[in-house]
Amino acid sequence: MRGGHWGRRMYVNHGGERAVRTLQYRCSRPLAAVAGQDCQLIGGKRIEALVVEAFLDVSAAAGIEAAALAGETLRLEIEATERSWHLQIEKAEYEAQRAERQYLAVEPENRTVARELERRWNERLVEARSAARASGADAQDPASAERRRACPRPGARKRPA
Repeated sequence: MRGGHWGRRMYVNHGGERAVRTLQYRCSRPLAAVAGQDCQLIGGKRIEALVVEAFLDVSAAAGIEAAALAGETLRLEIEATERSWHLQIEKAEYEAQRAERQYLAVEPENRTVARELERRWNERLVEARSAARASGADAQDPASAERRRACPRPGARKRPA
């Protein structure tokens, strides 16, 4: 900051009586040059108040923008999680269908192979059900539901069931 009288830098000082020190801005011109008196002295509280007000004015718009950006980021994370669950369920269902096809394709006379294929098929069915249950549990989680409500999608489409 520069003083208006000489155009010199102002420096920060804590002046006043010892018990009540206050923030002040003083001209950096040597006191001897102006007959031992301060050429310019400004109370720091006024400047501080103006700086704080200007900062808050400028940062208010940034705060709104930051909140919108955070909401968008959260919405994208939720969509990515839902997409991940959907892909896990789809993969588990595909594996169960594949195990079923293998079981149905085996000759009935080959009982050892049929038992193994049936065991694999049952495992894949259990995996598919647990993935669907876990996905449903995540969707029913109150924190997840609250996050989804907090950032609604404009023009949102219904998710396929």
